Amino acid sequence: MNSNRTVHSMKKRCPAPAILLLGVLLLGCGGKTEFPTLRGSYLGQAPPAAEPALFAPGIVSTGFYERDLAVSPDGTEIFYGLVFGKHVTIMYTHVVNGTWAEPEIAPFARDLA
Repeated sequence: MNSNRTVHSMKKRCPAPAILLLGVLLLGCGGKTEFPTLRGSYLGQAPPAAEPALFAPGIVSTGFYERDLAVSPDGTEIFYGLVFGKHVTIMYTHVVNGTWAEPEIAPFARDLA
């Protein structure tokens, strides 16, 4: 019985999922670093090839569980799923004046985080 009370009280003290996810995204593992200047197709990465390869290490592939990447037909937008524990959201980046913007939670997914 005591353990159920502990679990219940821990749930009350935990921050809202959106705050937790936002904190993880903003702070990362080693603190906030400056986002690199990326130009060209596929975030300036090599285009897809026959051999599997990690995509955009440290940018899209961050060590969390990223999945389901989609590139817009004109190549100027990228969407991908991000799973953190039980929390799931959709990340988004796009080209602004020839440079890729830092990924952020997609505008239509902000209420999901």
